[in-house]
Amino acid sequence: LRYFNRFLMTVIAVAASIGLIMAGTELLDLCLFGNFGNQSIAWLAVVVVVFAALLTFTAIYTITNISVSEREREIATLMVLGYHDGEVCGYIYREIYIDAAIGIVFGYGAGVLLMNVLFNIMESGSISTVSWRVWLAAPILVLIFTTIVALCLRKRITSVDMNASLKAVE
Repeated sequence: LRYFNRFLMTVIAVAASIGLIMAGTELLDLCLFGNFGNQSIAWLAVVVVVFAALLTFTAIYTITNISVSEREREIATLMVLGYHDGEVCGYIYREIYIDAAIGIVFGYGAGVLLMNVLFNIMESGSISTVSWRVWLAAPILVLIFTTIVALCLRKRITSVDMNASLKAVE
């Protein structure tokens, strides 16, 4: 929790994404397997899930990129000490995955709230009838996008200029 603001932003973004993904997949599940609604509702559900996944990707990418920028001296010091690229990346990746995991836990609460709103609007359904697919799809999607972010940022992390970073006067 050294960088509490970034931690909090990541957790909130992931929790919101999980909630939206759960509500969207539940709506899609109701349309496809519960014979509820029509094709336009199914498309709406798909749009909600896609935008929630993009929110996850964008938030984690932006926050992690800022974190790497602010911690260039720290990363350069690790490189100078002889840490391999995988070890240095692992240092940042652990932080990303821990933040995402905590966001997933809080996201289940957000998902339950959003699904209850959805059930009240539709005047049908309950949390006890939610399919296992909904509970499983949300964290899997978030972890997939978190992994994509980690892979996208690998070059950024490993290309930190050790000399320039350590010479910089703060």
